[in-house]
Amino acid sequence: MKQIRSLWSAVMLRAILDLEGYSRKTKTKKILTQKRINALSAWKWIQSNRKQQINDFLFVCELVNISPDIVRRSVKHLNPEPR
Repeated sequence: MKQIRSLWSAVMLRAILDLEGYSRKTKTKKILTQKRINALSAWKWIQSNRKQQINDFLFVCELVNISPDIVRRSVKHLNPEPR
């Protein structure tokens, strides 16, 4: 079970890094770069309220024992969606 938690912790970290990487370097560009695609995918995953499958954000939060609200508040300023 420890290995599964480690794997999903790494997935969570990758999603946050994808948001940060897009936000810091390419947010002003309107084109659909791979970084933007990754950031949009990460944002959609983090904002999801599904908890039916092991890869759903809420399921992962429970698995790695982290509050989804804390994660969401922490990345709120990294929203890659157009304003």
